[in-house]
Amino acid sequence: MSSSETTAPTPTPTTIVSGLSPTIISPADLEEFHASKTYEEFLNFIIDLNNSVKGVTLSTQCTLSPSVSCTLEILESLSVLVDDTPPLPHRTRFGNEAFVSWHQKLCSNSIDYMNKILKHSPLTKQQTQTHETNEQDSNDESYDIIGIFSSDSITSISKVVNELVDYFTHSFGDPTRIDYGSGHEAHFVAWMLCLYKLKIFAQSDFTPLVIVVFNRYISLMRKLQTVYWLEPAGSHGVWGLDDYHFLPFLWGSSQLINHKYIHPKSIRNMEIVSVYAKDYMYLECIKFINKVKTGSFVEHSPMLMDISGVKNWNKVNEGMIKMYKAELLSKLPVMQHFRFGTLLPFTPTIKDEEYSHEHDHTHHHHHVSKIFATSSPQTNNSEKMPQSCGCAIRIPSSIAASEGAKNQPRPFIAFDWGKQNVNSFLVV
Repeated sequence: MSSSETTAPTPTPTTIVSGLSPTIISPADLEEFHASKTYEEFLNFIIDLNNSVKGVTLSTQCTLSPSVSCTLEILESLSVLVDDTPPLPHRTRFGNEAFVSWHQKLCSNSIDYMNKILKHSPLTKQQTQTHETNEQDSNDESYDIIGIFSSDSITSISKVVNELVDYFTHSFGDPTRIDYGSGHEAHFVAWMLCLYKLKIFAQSDFTPLVIVVFNRYISLMRKLQTVYWLEPAGSHGVWGLDDYHFLPFLWGSSQLINHKYIHPKSIRNMEIVSVYAKDYMYLECIKFINKVKTGSFVEHSPMLMDISGVKNWNKVNEGMIKMYKAELLSKLPVMQHFRFGTLLPFTPTIKDEEYSHEHDHTHHHHHVSKIFATSSPQTNNSEKMPQSCGCAIRIPSSIAASEGAKNQPRPFIAFDWGKQNVNSFLVV
């Protein structure tokens, strides 16, 4: 770049002010959280959604409530914002800084989004005034949230909006690190749970929340990952299900329970995956992985290959729930970032004076194989796992690596067939 050329200034991430904060900072806090009502509510919500889509395809026709339709409109508007915010031209294998600008637009519109969806709550009064992030009037419009707090507890609309905004804006990745992972995915589930507790979503919405709303959310996230090359947050690399997501595999395996023709081993058949990906989240995930990763499936996704050896989808689904509890809800590097407030409360009773977390991903693959009770003939379990969860080490996007490989010119190589090894012809 010449000295006369200038580059656009790096956008500054927007900070949302709310009452939410991460409160899990030690193993003792995490253990106490597992005994809390919020943990029980969160896990039960995931399981209830899981049970609601057993044997249900993505193309199944279902009635969409006004609140579900409103959520879809919000997600669609966020997709349009991606189109309006193209990636910056100077790209590396790490995240594109245009994502920061997109996230700023998300934050700027999020209060309006939440006010829009709150209109569908039977618990709000008729007049929902435009909310200011910083409260200026302590006597603002307020309402009672029945069934969440004690009978005499009153909370302001502005506080609820702030908390919903916080969960929602944390659902699409970190604008500072330009990354995304299963912890952000968990915040989207937390956002849906809050709306369920506010009676904006009902139990009758559970099936469309998964096959319509969550599926649309995943579609948006795939778009963000592809356009902005979001880095995987805390990825296990090949020793994980996916660089970014977990719940599409959990709920997706529930969709396939008792399927007559598609079995866990069917993911090895690319024709089956291609034909049925539009109907099943699990297969759509496999299709996306095959699209963005290079090499053989057993090399880049040994964990999924191992799971394909499980007898039936019911066993896979049971294993996924155990794995989610063990590998996400029980991992301090993930849960130390989870946010709590009034809608989803958790305050540890014992405060550690100081705690510096240590990452422990060693034997992760062996541990997960035990969850699914599989052997691993295709992979070498003796290989050591990467020690970092990604909090300190940036992990380039596999999408970026794949695109970079496509754009890399293939060199001419003069060779003697009798002397060359086939590996020397591979273009990295």
